[in-house]
Amino acid sequence: MTERVQDTAPLLGGGAGEPGVEKHSRQLAKEVLSNLYDTKSAILGQAGLLVSVIYIYYHILQNPIILFSGHPIFNLAGIFILGEFILLVQPNPKSGEHKTFSGQLHGILNTLSTVSFGLGFFYIFYNKSIHGAQHITTWHATFGITTYSLLLLNMLLGVAQFWVPNLIFGSVNNGKRAYKYHRLLGYLTFLMLTLTVWLAIASDYNVNILHLKSYFLIPSLGLFLTVLFFRLQLHKVKFW
Repeated sequence: MTERVQDTAPLLGGGAGEPGVEKHSRQLAKEVLSNLYDTKSAILGQAGLLVSVIYIYYHILQNPIILFSGHPIFNLAGIFILGEFILLVQPNPKSGEHKTFSGQLHGILNTLSTVSFGLGFFYIFYNKSIHGAQHITTWHATFGITTYSLLLLNMLLGVAQFWVPNLIFGSVNNGKRAYKYHRLLGYLTFLMLTLTVWLAIASDYNVNILHLKSYFLIPSLGLFLTVLFFRLQLHKVKFW
């Protein structure tokens, strides 16, 4: 019976007024947030992500902060937040209350990452525009604009599914059926983000200023990516 409720409950439950949600909020928070550190795979993933973020920020801050610096600074913040909220929903929440809390927190973090990526895009677009430079002339830029598009698409899909399923999909049940697409697109997006970061190693900004090393950044981000896919629940994204 418990499993039936888990698989059929709305992803955001019945809201904050649902009996027991406020009473157990601290315990729920502890249990949901434990997904970030409660297993060896989660710890390994966190290590890979944190090492990558600290490594890149260290090299950025070792140089003068210029207008262009906003691009990697905010994109990196978005990647970190995105990685955290993907880990947050692995594995599947234990109950309707857990789905409510994790779904709401997932939405908050998603909003923060979207703002960060939006600022990252603004800085690169504005910097190129004021200097009369061409846009999208490298593989890094091509993967980057594709990833921004995927981020926007998946954010809209998540908002539609979580907050207005009746309006967009016709019913809550139809909205829940779209979850596998939202989840799968999230993994694809993070894969694209990782590839975009790796391609940035060959960018002029890195070659001339940051000097990030591929032999360090590829394994560290690769570790986090491996953990994400290792923890992926395939039965939640199957299409048959």
